[in-house]
Amino acid sequence: MSSEKPLFIVLEGIDGSGKTTQAFRLERWFKRSGRKAYTTREPTDGIIGGIIRAALSTKLRISPMTLQILFAADRSEHVREMEERRASGYNVICDRYILSSVAYGMIDLDRDWLLRMNSPFPRPDLTIILDLPAETALRRVGKRFSKTLFERRSLLERVRENFLSLHNDLGNEYNTVVIDASRSPEEIHRDILEVLGDRLGLEI
Repeated sequence: MSSEKPLFIVLEGIDGSGKTTQAFRLERWFKRSGRKAYTTREPTDGIIGGIIRAALSTKLRISPMTLQILFAADRSEHVREMEERRASGYNVICDRYILSSVAYGMIDLDRDWLLRMNSPFPRPDLTIILDLPAETALRRVGKRFSKTLFERRSLLERVRENFLSLHNDLGNEYNTVVIDASRSPEEIHRDILEVLGDRLGLEI
């Protein structure tokens, strides 16, 4: 297993799709199988990420373009950290990355502009899009104490459509696979492992 090249795996999807749960399940699986793994997220917990979170919670009012520029700045620093981890032999699992910026950003901004802004950043070895209806997602996030400005049904429906469109148009570039996230966490995790075996050739 030590001869395996460290992987960069991204989990994407609308709010409530279970990305964070599956990211940590996948990290535990890597570790149990004797592989090093590190889970991270975007926005990050750094200074720029904190500004983004304030904007998403509507505590800070900024324009959609400014928000996307902040996402790119946060990602620029984050990529450096993730590449350092991979150089140390860690499989990196990221909760949200480029396609989240594009899928959500397309609500207000041009898709090509968003893609150009993110063009310098490395592509994942695998992007898992956890797909489920907006209504189901809202039932899940309704249990949370706070909600972001994107956690409204009409917006989540559009963002879901954007993710599926990006999968159809850019699937080869971003190595995307769509998994039904409306099922139990155990079933979703099992499907993710199957994809790791089929698409990346890992011994499961």
